[in-house]
Amino acid sequence: RGGKGVCGDGGERVIKQIAFTASLAGARIKSMKMRRERVKALVDIIILTLSAVGIFYGCVWYSGATVASDTLFWLRMRQAVSIPGQLLTVTDDSGAEAVIPAVTYRYEFKGQTLIGSRAVVHQDAVNVQDFPRSEFPWALRQRLQNAYERKTEVTIYVNPDSPTMSTLDRSFHWYGVSGPLLMFVFGVAMV
Repeated sequence: RGGKGVCGDGGERVIKQIAFTASLAGARIKSMKMRRERVKALVDIIILTLSAVGIFYGCVWYSGATVASDTLFWLRMRQAVSIPGQLLTVTDDSGAEAVIPAVTYRYEFKGQTLIGSRAVVHQDAVNVQDFPRSEFPWALRQRLQNAYERKTEVTIYVNPDSPTMSTLDRSFHWYGVSGPLLMFVFGVAMV
C-alpha cells in the first residue's frame, strides 16, 4: 500500500472532512458566543440608556412640576388679602427632616367658613434641616407652634378670586426652587 495510512486515501479524506466540519462547528460556536456577547452588550447599553432617560425624565418631571406648581401658586397668591384665622392643628408627624409642620387652620371669607392646610408656598422644598435656626423655615415653625399653643390668631393669606386657595406665608424663597432646579441639572447631566 505504499506508506498510506491504515484507512488509505479515503480515510484521510474522511478525517479531513471531520476536521473541517469540527472547525466549522467551532467557528459557528465561537460566532454564536460572539453574537451572544454582542447582544448582551447591546441589552446592557439599552438598559443603561433607558435608566438614564428614566432618571432624567423623573428628575425633570419632578423639578418641573414642583417649580411650576409652586410658582403658579405664588403668582396667584400675589393678589391675596390677609385675614385673621385660627390654627386647628400643628403636627410634626413628617419625621425628623421636617422643618415646617403640617397645619390646618380655619378662616372666614365673605361669610364662608373655610379650612386650609398650606403653610408655605414651597411646601415640599422647606422640609430640610440645613437652614440655620434664625432663617425663615425655623422662624415660621416657631411662630406657628407658639400661636397654636397660645391659641392666638394667625394671619392667613386668601386669594379673593378663589377663597379655598390660602396659605400662612406667601413669600417666594430661593430654596423653594433650588432643590428642584438641582434635580433638573442632575437629570440633564445623566443623559
